[in-house]
Amino acid sequence: MIKFNCSGCQKAIGVDEKYAGRLIKCPACENATRVPNAEPKIPTATSPANPVFEATMAHVPKAPANPVCPSCQTELFNPSDSMCGACGHVLDQISSAKAPIAPRPTGRTADVAAPVTATPVGMSGGLPVNPAIASSASASPYATQVDAPKDGYGYDPSYQTSSKMEPSTGRSIGAWFAAVGVGLFLALIWGVLASFFGTGAQIFAWAIGAVVGCIAGLIARNPSLRFCLATTAGALLCMLFGRLVSAWVIMFVVSGMSSIQQFGMSMIPDTGVSIGVMEEMNSNGEFEGDEKDLAEMKIKSFFSNEDYSTSIEYDEMEWETEIELDKKVREVVREMSDEEQQAILEKVREAHPEWMDQPWHYDAIMDSMLVNEQIEDEGLLAHARSELAKLDSDYDEEYFRNTTRNEMDERGEKLRELVLEKYVAMDDQERKDAIRSARINHPSWTPVQHEFLVMLDAMAESGDIPDHLKAKAKSTINIELKGIYDDAFDYDEDEEYDYEAQQELENELKAVVNAELLKLDQDEIDTMIAKAQEKYPSWDPQINQEVFDELSDGFGEVIDRFESDGTFWSSLRTRFKALDFVWLTLGLISAFAIVYTLGQSGKKR
Repeated sequence: MIKFNCSGCQKAIGVDEKYAGRLIKCPACENATRVPNAEPKIPTATSPANPVFEATMAHVPKAPANPVCPSCQTELFNPSDSMCGACGHVLDQISSAKAPIAPRPTGRTADVAAPVTATPVGMSGGLPVNPAIASSASASPYATQVDAPKDGYGYDPSYQTSSKMEPSTGRSIGAWFAAVGVGLFLALIWGVLASFFGTGAQIFAWAIGAVVGCIAGLIARNPSLRFCLATTAGALLCMLFGRLVSAWVIMFVVSGMSSIQQFGMSMIPDTGVSIGVMEEMNSNGEFEGDEKDLAEMKIKSFFSNEDYSTSIEYDEMEWETEIELDKKVREVVREMSDEEQQAILEKVREAHPEWMDQPWHYDAIMDSMLVNEQIEDEGLLAHARSELAKLDSDYDEEYFRNTTRNEMDERGEKLRELVLEKYVAMDDQERKDAIRSARINHPSWTPVQHEFLVMLDAMAESGDIPDHLKAKAKSTINIELKGIYDDAFDYDEDEEYDYEAQQELENELKAVVNAELLKLDQDEIDTMIAKAQEKYPSWDPQINQEVFDELSDGFGEVIDRFESDGTFWSSLRTRFKALDFVWLTLGLISAFAIVYTLGQSGKKR
């Protein structure tokens, strides 16, 4: 008997010595392993079999175990008896007699045939082999489970381990991770595709199960029920993971589109006309509930130059309410003629004398108060300096680092109150003088962007732009007036973009243009604007409200198509429908069937 461990799974195996040096298949892992050579044995002298001797001995009568009667040859069970119970013969003189023993034949005689040592069929190395084993082994170079030695031919069943088809530890773990890893990757792709192409892509759920089954079956080649069930569970996890990814994608897409939609709405500033219409509609009772509260908040913040959004904790409902409110107001404004809009503006100015109809008035008057030392509080003075730093494209980092958000909000409200009081007390000429003074104090400040652009275009056409600023001027005109991208904004990715240098060029260009712009009166500026509109028909100095309306409606249609409100649970519900469970079931069946089939084919080979 040769006992050794499998080179693959290290499980113990015991086989007859006749398999020494041969390759056999391990019943545990089915890997081919070689049987080591048997230890050499010292031969012992044995007498060869003698057929004549054995035949002679077969006819020699065996001696009885007890004495017999000399007269009738009846076996005497009690040697102390004096008379035979069968014939009555007196046994006094032969009570201890024994039956004669036949003479033992001598050893080998001259005429005895020589011993025959015929080699049985299937002889291997001089050792007898089961003929059934030999015939099957000759058909394959490797011993299979059927070819394994049988009991009675040197096979020790107590030493042999279980031959159930279980995966070896290393291979089954590797197969599991490979199947799950590839499955999760495919599930990710499937989730993204399903998010954008609708329920038609749910067939990927079936495909994922099949792919997981193929990978697990090809790697493990093991049809055990436990492994098949584990692979099926892996396919299920992959498909569920794909659904979760799909839900997350939908959630982010819908939320992102809602934010873009709201951002587009915020790009349309509330004007005196729109706020006047909103106030009139509110007075007529056309708004109710949250819509009415939001309208009143926007009206108040507009005339006080405050940011109403800071006092609102936005959620999905607030976004929708504001969008619907702005839509109603814009629809009314869109139907109004220019004369009707001017009439609304006159009503607004009469009802709200504190209203700064031009947003740059606030910065100009605050600058005037700072220059004239009309702000006494140190905290308000520091806040005013930080806000005016923005006019020079600067940032008061020290103030923002040493001041809390609540302090900045409180100082901002008090400063707005002071500026509004000053604004109401000023006449039109004083307001214009404040704007002119602020533009001189802050040369790169462009309160009216379209006036700066038309002045820049006129100077570029007449060649009044300094040479080192011409490239910057050209790129600005191309983007802002012509609406085309300029390669001046391209830079080498390997080189660090010098933002500060570009900002200095931009500030210098603004200062040069503003210096010329201050030499013109408003009529001359209006004439330049009209010429620029003729030169660039696609350019509109005012925000095109219709474009934003179209974008907003388009985003709304896309959001409705996803059937989600932007929350995760809502997005998850859109990914699990009745038909989806059919695909899930098909995917699981595919995973189980394929891994089992491939495992069986691997077993046969």
